[in-house]
Amino acid sequence: MYWGAAGLLRDQDRPWFTEDDVRVLAGLSEVIARGARRSIVNVVVNDLVPTTEGPGVIVFDADGQPESITPAAEHWIRSMREIPPPSTPAESRQVQAVAARARAGAAGGDPLQLAARSRVQTSSGSWLLLYGSALCGGPAGRIAVIIQPAQANEVAPLVALAY
Repeated sequence: MYWGAAGLLRDQDRPWFTEDDVRVLAGLSEVIARGARRSIVNVVVNDLVPTTEGPGVIVFDADGQPESITPAAEHWIRSMREIPPPSTPAESRQVQAVAARARAGAAGGDPLQLAARSRVQTSSGSWLLLYGSALCGGPAGRIAVIIQPAQANEVAPLVALAY
């Protein structure tokens, strides 16, 4: 059973791997394999642990000012990695960026609101999904940003791109 695989490449102008290179990698293979197995187990365990907080919601008015915020949204924003941290949860630049993208797409150019999405890592290493959408009814121009724990399939493409 495979736990992982690695492909080692060199630039065209570099020599082939030496016997010493092979011995070093062979000596490290057990440690690398243990790390790969642990990372897979951690993902599975984290997916099985239920969250105590549901999705959070922040509503912005037509001028981009926060109208209301749920306690869950405050919780998720406090857990996000943001330097410097916002003075208040509603001042989160990451949340405001998603709201701005939703506002820009409100004219119908992005009917599925896919552009107004972001994945954000928390200080504990887990991931959150933020997505924004224009609200219907009520005063025009209002935007809601929803924050919730991201599922593994929503984070995997981002992690793959990072490597």
